[in-house]
Amino acid sequence: MEKMSGRLPVNPSFLPSATHGVLKSLLENPLKLPVHHEVFSKEQKKEKTLEHERNVPQSAFLGPTLWDKTLPYDGDNFQLEYMDLEEFLSENGLPASRNTPSPINPDSIQVPVGYDPDPADLALSSVPGQEMFDPRKHKFSADDLKPQPMIKKARKVYIPEDCKDDKYWARRRKNNVAAKRSRDARRLKENQIAIRACFLEKENQALKQEVAELRKELGRAKNVLVKYEARHGAL
Repeated sequence: MEKMSGRLPVNPSFLPSATHGVLKSLLENPLKLPVHHEVFSKEQKKEKTLEHERNVPQSAFLGPTLWDKTLPYDGDNFQLEYMDLEEFLSENGLPASRNTPSPINPDSIQVPVGYDPDPADLALSSVPGQEMFDPRKHKFSADDLKPQPMIKKARKVYIPEDCKDDKYWARRRKNNVAAKRSRDARRLKENQIAIRACFLEKENQALKQEVAELRKELGRAKNVLVKYEARHGAL
């Protein structure tokens, strides 16, 4: 207890009157001294409380705390409702834990294929004066790949020499040019289909190898999942 300095205040009722004695005044009106140790205890307790609050470990996360939002409890009527994980995270201002993968364009998928066609074959499969034929990108329509029927050549009609005038020879030259153009176009398409088919064969082998590796990896993942569910229950 701290030492009291100065004079203590005196209760006026403590002063003896003319009709009462000193002892009776002390018994009826005892002197109340200020209790310094109680004031000191309260201040000390307050300082300890503040110090404890400062020493409480705080989380480094600056977002809203999940435990600030409590669920109302209504006795026997309390029921838990299903909530989607992404909806729950968005309501609490938290980033989504999983990202929905965007759709992949099949045409953008490229499989590494070791295929280097002969430049001479590419030249025979390309239209002169145009871009070089690329078997990796070129696509044929269903009509292009439809089997063509066998066409029998028409029987040659003998024409006497005296009937072969200028009109005959002009028509024959025109037919010869058209036939040559048709044969060249057919041969060009056949060469393109052949090179394209060769590339697709190589690509098919590479895809089968990739599918085999993916199936092997999927099998390992399934085994891990089965062991996890056997130990901790189904997901």
